[in-house]
Amino acid sequence: QLAIATDIQRSLMPDKLPINEHFDMSAIYIPRFGVSGDFYSALVGSDNKLLFCIADISGKGTGAALLMSNFEASFWTLANTRTTMEALVRDLNDSLFRVTKGERFMTLFIGEYCPLKRDLTYVNAGHNPPLMAYPQSSELMYKVEECTEGCTLLGAFEELPKFKTGKMVLPKGAQILLYTDGVSELFSPFNEMYGEERLMSFTAANSARSPESFNSTLLEELRTFQGTAEATDDVTMLSIRFL
Repeated sequence: QLAIATDIQRSLMPDKLPINEHFDMSAIYIPRFGVSGDFYSALVGSDNKLLFCIADISGKGTGAALLMSNFEASFWTLANTRTTMEALVRDLNDSLFRVTKGERFMTLFIGEYCPLKRDLTYVNAGHNPPLMAYPQSSELMYKVEECTEGCTLLGAFEELPKFKTGKMVLPKGAQILLYTDGVSELFSPFNEMYGEERLMSFTAANSARSPESFNSTLLEELRTFQGTAEATDDVTMLSIRFL
């Protein structure tokens, strides 16, 4: 039954990411228990804008996976009928709250990129801040900043109390890393956490790589850091380069 649930949940993840002349991307998804409370997605709408997200349901295992599957269905429906970014996030919160009644919650980061204007609109709903890396003149080290604007996590409140949409214009070669806390909260055999500071330093030093190379190199570093320690959470990351 667990194997069937694993196959069903994996089928809900993107089997092919929308790569074109405007953006390149790559993802890694490693569920801790076969099924997961993590989710990521990326799709291009009829307006040629890229909509992408990453999310993490509170808890682990089958319960979290069931809630995430419900959210996935809502996301695909609402994403295709969206008006504004704020309206989409509020609708997602309503959909989740109807199921959880405030007893479970979810963190979410969602962004929409317009290739024509090179602008990114995003909302961070209590999620680990994605890291946006900007190329510098040296082309070796990137400037990195966190994407923090948004609202509280979803599903905890019937109405989101505060809301702010983030906006930025992206230069050619900018790259963003979206990740769940299974990445930054990975522990070594000596009970040392990998942490956001290490992740930010890695991003600054490696964002000249393609998204696929960046992700695989980061995963290798995480596994080396982890050593013989047991993983305690799902690991999901989505990297996007804006060409």
